[in-house]
Amino acid sequence: AQGLGLVDVLALALKKNMSIAVLNVSKEIEIQLSIRCVRGETYSKEQRKKIYSTKKEKIFFFASSRMFAIDALENTLDLSTLDGIVILDAHRCASESSTENLAIQIFRDRQPNGWVKGFCEDTDACVR
Repeated sequence: AQGLGLVDVLALALKKNMSIAVLNVSKEIEIQLSIRCVRGETYSKEQRKKIYSTKKEKIFFFASSRMFAIDALENTLDLSTLDGIVILDAHRCASESSTENLAIQIFRDRQPNGWVKGFCEDTDACVR
């Protein structure tokens, strides 16, 4: 059976009026989807805080899980406003010391009812 793809999950989240964060968005995906991606070198902390607090934004795209984790730890991003997170290149979560794993732990600690979805194009890396 075929599962949901990234675009399907994003469309479903928007349809259900969910607020989500998408981590590890590559430049290629950013260009393909014509989205604004949160990058530390692009936006200051104050600019990011303003983006997160805007009610019209429902999906936040992050270039890295590191940026998400930093903004969550510094309370620049209020995790209680998120319904879930989507992690691209989810095979990175296999390592307990990965930034993706840290991002998941922070999210689950502060948003126990939130959900986490992962997408991976390198399925072999998930079982190594």
